[in-house]
Amino acid sequence: MVNFPRPVSVIGKVYSAFSDKTYMRMDYPVPITSQFAYTAPMDVEDFAMGLVRFEDGLTMYIEATWATYINEDRHEVAIIGTEGGLHYSGNSISYIHSVDEEYVTSTPMIGQQQSAYALEDKAFIDAIVKGGAKAPYPACTGEQGLLTTAIIEAIYKSAEAGREVSVNIPQWVYESMGW
Repeated sequence: MVNFPRPVSVIGKVYSAFSDKTYMRMDYPVPITSQFAYTAPMDVEDFAMGLVRFEDGLTMYIEATWATYINEDRHEVAIIGTEGGLHYSGNSISYIHSVDEEYVTSTPMIGQQQSAYALEDKAFIDAIVKGGAKAPYPACTGEQGLLTTAIIEAIYKSAEAGREVSVNIPQWVYESMGW
């Protein structure tokens, strides 16, 4: 949507507040029923967030958590601009904007949502069955994957340093992305 702008810096925080609480592992979000369930202390963060600053002035806030005190699991994306905003959550997309100085929310009809993994698997199998020259991959380039990894790495470095840090991107990626 924004054509992969160049990330410049990140400020991030990472927390491990729940991983040592056995009740969070046994009943959240559903009880573990397997006799082989892992119940020892977990060496993993339970919440991470980052604010990413891009060269063109764009900013992005990202957060991920697997254990926290919330009512329900949420998977959502919000894009907010000066002319409107887009909110995607589950099977719902809302476009919020102004028309003749009136606040308007448009919610287009969309079909049944499928798992992204199921869609990828189906596309891969269809490519094999139909004998196509190549599968519809990659969904993103190696450079784009590296940018995502560099941002995540910068979130961890920022959390450890306690300050904003630069995003480390190899020179060949700059050239490949046309920056």
